[in-house]
Amino acid sequence: MVFVSYISLATSGNRICNPMKQFPLALQMWSVRTQAAQNLDSVLASLASYGYTGVELTAHHYQLSPTELRDRLDAHGLKAAGTHGPCVDKTHLQQSVETAQALGYNRIGFNFREPDLETADKIKASMDRFAEAAELLKPYGIKVMFHNHWWEYDRLVNGLLPAEMLLCASSQVYAQVDTYWVAVAGQAPSDILKRFGNRVLSVHLKDGPMEKGKQQTALGDGKMDMPHVLSSLPDSVEWVVVELDGCNTDMMEAVRKSAEFLISKNIIRKG
Repeated sequence: MVFVSYISLATSGNRICNPMKQFPLALQMWSVRTQAAQNLDSVLASLASYGYTGVELTAHHYQLSPTELRDRLDAHGLKAAGTHGPCVDKTHLQQSVETAQALGYNRIGFNFREPDLETADKIKASMDRFAEAAELLKPYGIKVMFHNHWWEYDRLVNGLLPAEMLLCASSQVYAQVDTYWVAVAGQAPSDILKRFGNRVLSVHLKDGPMEKGKQQTALGDGKMDMPHVLSSLPDSVEWVVVELDGCNTDMMEAVRKSAEFLISKNIIRKG
């Protein structure tokens, strides 16, 4: 019954975006991990010039303290849109909260490994970890999201996708839908976005051949039906995030072209 209850909550009050609605644009810094490690300020300056207003961080802070990294972002007019890292537990709560407060974000994304979701029992254990993290962070105004790969969407367990089961963990957990991996898994991203509705806080956008193990492309250069995905974004989305795991072309050029593509669709809010 708990599954039915929370899935009903996830799909209630769905609001698909008005064609005129615009969203802030961030880059997941994993995309430019090599370039940022060599010259962080140059990368940040370029991102700002391309039209990005934020970055989504990883656990790697370029040997800077959170305060020092915040200063770098501020200098380039960029905001921290959130971070990705391990699922927060009591041991790491204080550090996670202090880092979030120093950098000014209120969203933390987790992802689960494929072995964590192999069976119903393992999914339940992951749900418990997710729910605990949400309860620990709630008093600090920090929301938790799960970021998917393909293995949350490529099969049913007890009649549900693993992604649906993770949303059942608590009404306080949210989804960061990586639309590319949803498509690679054989699902329609627009259907997932509509089904999850206001439980979607953020989306990751990629493009490419839609095959595992193949290099990705700038948005608009691959096989993703980007206009359909963009027209399906719920109003609850707080950040649109470009993430390219790897690219056969120059990564900074792909990042620039991706921003240009999204801006041309008139869904990106400036400033």
